Amino acid sequence: MSRPRYFVIFGAMRTGSNLLETSLSRYPGLVGLGELFNPAFIGAPGHRFGWGFDIAARSRAPEAFLDAVVAAHPGRVPGFRLFDGHDPRMIARAAADPEAARILLTRDPLEAHLSLLIAEETGQWMLGREEDRKRAKVRFDPASFAAFAARRAAHYEGLRAAMRAAGAPWLELDYADLTDPAALDGAARHAGATGAAVTRAPAILRQNPGPVSDKVENPEDLPEGAAVSRPSPQAEGGFALMEASRALDLVWCVMPGAGEASVRGLAAEIEAAEGHAPAPPAAPASAAMVERRLRRGGLLFAFARHPAARLSALFAEMRAGRALPEAQAALALRFGEDGPEEDAAFDAFLDLAEEALSAAAPHPAFAPQTTLLAAAAEAAPLSHFGRAEEGPGALLARLGRDLPGAEGRFRRRLGRTKRPGPAQAARIFALYRRDFLRLGYPPPRR
Repeated sequence: MSRPRYFVIFGAMRTGSNLLETSLSRYPGLVGLGELFNPAFIGAPGHRFGWGFDIAARSRAPEAFLDAVVAAHPGRVPGFRLFDGHDPRMIARAAADPEAARILLTRDPLEAHLSLLIAEETGQWMLGREEDRKRAKVRFDPASFAAFAARRAAHYEGLRAAMRAAGAPWLELDYADLTDPAALDGAARHAGATGAAVTRAPAILRQNPGPVSDKVENPEDLPEGAAVSRPSPQAEGGFALMEASRALDLVWCVMPGAGEASVRGLAAEIEAAEGHAPAPPAAPASAAMVERRLRRGGLLFAFARHPAARLSALFAEMRAGRALPEAQAALALRFGEDGPEEDAAFDAFLDLAEEALSAAAPHPAFAPQTTLLAAAAEAAPLSHFGRAEEGPGALLARLGRDLPGAEGRFRRRLGRTKRPGPAQAARIFALYRRDFLRLGYPPPRR
């Protein structure tokens, strides 16, 4: 597919479209331009003129206006947001245009409804700094919510139907995906980005975190099950992956095979540089511990690893008796105590991975890294995501730490891994295709 001419975020109020647009604009080759077809303004409130058009001229010739916007951004893919109530001609055009990259952004309707009510109550429609946060509880009206949910469902089903009828592909994201760096990387590639994000620092903060029961005056009137204040099962799985420094407001997500020793060693170096005595991390970190550290301005980070290197590292740990005793026992049962030669053993290890992936809840050692990252992001927003092969430089810069030699030590702790043969590499790609595509790793050469 050729590079898109423009990208469009189909969304609705309080779905996180501002956050998504701002996040995508941090990738080279992309520029977000706001609500270009809002009947009241061009791009942003108060803007009544842009790219040689005023509101009236844009209304008379919306396609000519879009052509002018695209022409004004050579080498970049401009993007904009389209909501229910925007120019219906351009909604229809963007839904079917083969030169557009479409992203459909959704959010749980109850969360969106309450977010809208709170914004109307506080007058705060966007949050850029934690110290500016405004809080309010609102009164929940079941009839008003039912009407809101019906309108929103009709809006989204209309969009999906139009795109299906046109045979137009689209990427669908949920509000929860906006804290998942891997999901954002995938959305950016879909939109036509030419490289990795310049920075992960969020310019827009989530305004109303926490359970819905904490946002209303009358939680007893919420839909059944909505008032329960506990992490989702996915979030609980995310907390199980987290470790926390006992000395600093630093939390990290540990994925088996993705450089655990490198990550823990780096955290220990950061603590030592701050004058703290060595201490094992809190593992796993509790939800309350993570929340306290992040509320104080701490940072949650994660490193992924090339899927083939990750499996090779897990295989080596298993063979050395340091991990996956169940897998080692399964191979011993299959081949006897002496075991097969290494290539045959690795093929059998891939058999175990394939079998694990068919389970409803795969063992974390075999689960796709994108699945583990999504669980972590459901538990708490990731502040920094990196690929282990690229080292910790960007993270250290984000933390403002200068640790001479840390890059080399981080890579040495990763260790050397077995390079799979061509057939094995192709099989790994087939098993972990989503990780390759969403984490930015190229497929194996044929």
